[in-house]
Amino acid sequence: MQVGASPAAALVVLKEMNADMAQIRKAQELFEREAKALKSLDHSGIPKFFDFFVEEDKKYLAMEMIHGQDLEKRIATQGPILPQQAIEWMIQTCEVLEYIHSQEPPLIHRDIKPANLLVRRRDNQIVVLDFGAVKEIGTPLGTRIGAEGYSAPEQDRGQPLTQSDLYAVGATLIFLLTGKSPMHFYDNRGNGYRFYIESVPTITPKLREVIEKVTQPLPGDRYQTAPELAKALNSCL
Repeated sequence: MQVGASPAAALVVLKEMNADMAQIRKAQELFEREAKALKSLDHSGIPKFFDFFVEEDKKYLAMEMIHGQDLEKRIATQGPILPQQAIEWMIQTCEVLEYIHSQEPPLIHRDIKPANLLVRRRDNQIVVLDFGAVKEIGTPLGTRIGAEGYSAPEQDRGQPLTQSDLYAVGATLIFLLTGKSPMHFYDNRGNGYRFYIESVPTITPKLREVIEKVTQPLPGDRYQTAPELAKALNSCL
């Protein structure tokens, strides 16, 4: 440890690939992809990567330990979040997405969901976790990755775009404000499947418009960039 470095800076979390997963080639690939993705990223909303190593045939990621609670656990223990706090956290998520989407080539997270969004205890800021599903734009179609309710239609078809991550932010907002899976509000009422949230009292008409736009079935009908979505969310505060 460097002289003058804070003790907290020395805390490292080791992520080990379990033995069952190590037998599955796809799982190995995702684990190594997470190492590669984290190594190239430098943002306060992403855990710092220190090392990737193999010891006695076990693979390990060494990364920054972050103290906090993920949003899935937060809702499970405390119930739905007030709109202002939920919006602020999703704006912070957009800032991380703007950073990864602006890489060359752009990176798509592909697994934005409450369990992968950690609220850091020391400053109440969002940290985006789990970069194993990260995909570079332009790479060949891969396995479908994504959580039910949060995964955009094109991603379900194995064709993720940066707008797919934005869709997941909209779905996450539904969960944060209702405490229910977004699938609870997902229905086909004659014009294709989409979220119907007009009955949720905590969602104002303005915020509802933003959520409905960013979760449109067609990527071209959504906000096109993370800053654009962040600006729309900010107007709802």
